[in-house]
Amino acid sequence: MAPTAAEIVLRADISLDALRRFVNDLPGLDEEWEGLGEYNQAVLMMEWAQSVDSLIELDDYARAGQLIPGQAARLAALKHDVRGLLPLITKLGWYRPPVALLEDVA
Repeated sequence: MAPTAAEIVLRADISLDALRRFVNDLPGLDEEWEGLGEYNQAVLMMEWAQSVDSLIELDDYARAGQLIPGQAARLAALKHDVRGLLPLITKLGWYRPPVALLEDVA
């Protein structure tokens, strides 16, 4: 069964909060990456891949007009920040978000 509008709004809020925390922590990983050990690096890489999936889902909701205005603004800010972090994401060898996902960033 498809999620209701209220469920989409709640899911979007949770995803936006989680993504914001992750994106805010990324710049600090550059300095501590080598010292994390293989297991912790793998966990973070998997969490990032899941985060990109969440970002894609949020973008789908936005394009379908299912986000409330505040959520759409938060998503735009996240996409802008992720775009700025692409050099670090590439350096770490993490999954890069699809270019089309970030294209509409002003």
